Amino acid sequence: MAINLNDADNQDRSVMPAGPYWVKARIKQGNAGDGGLLRLAKNLHSLMLELELTVIDNDEWRGKKIIDYVSCELQEYDPLDRNAPAPLPADKLANLQSSVRMGRTRLKAMINSAFNLEPNDQSDEAKARRTIDSYKAFDGLCYMVQVEVRPANGKFGERNVVDFVIEPGDPAYKPRVSSSTAMVFPPRSKSARADDMDDAIPFS
Repeated sequence: MAINLNDADNQDRSVMPAGPYWVKARIKQGNAGDGGLLRLAKNLHSLMLELELTVIDNDEWRGKKIIDYVSCELQEYDPLDRNAPAPLPADKLANLQSSVRMGRTRLKAMINSAFNLEPNDQSDEAKARRTIDSYKAFDGLCYMVQVEVRPANGKFGERNVVDFVIEPGDPAYKPRVSSSTAMVFPPRSKSARADDMDDAIPFS
């Protein structure tokens, strides 16, 4: 049977300038962890979200894609589980545990950025937004990131990477300019934020 590749995407080796961008995340399932949404790292202990981020709301770079990996969970040695990974030296275990803590920090920042939540907002509404049923909540999420350019290194060419997630309160945080109905709005007072649960969820 003929396989028509004419509609396949062209290779994209372009590199965006460093700066803040709104992106939309898509989970690239790795068949591990939560419903197969996570990917097992080469170290055989870390479970990561592999996210394909597509730039939105930027006329020049709209559609540009960046891959981002976020450590979410850790598979640790369990003598009662024959399928558990081998035990790790204390220093390596501590490093992996630290990477998971940083990953959870990034996930929280993604929610804050998407739903216009100040990082220190501890209102009931904010806590509810940051409580998710599954990592599936990040599939389709739109949020703001600081993109940097990583120089070529060995077999890897120059490429874009996500440095950090931009949250409300950061001078670089700006509302989306898309005409989409799924908008993130400029910062408002905490008293006005009580109605946020009725706003459109920032997915598009």
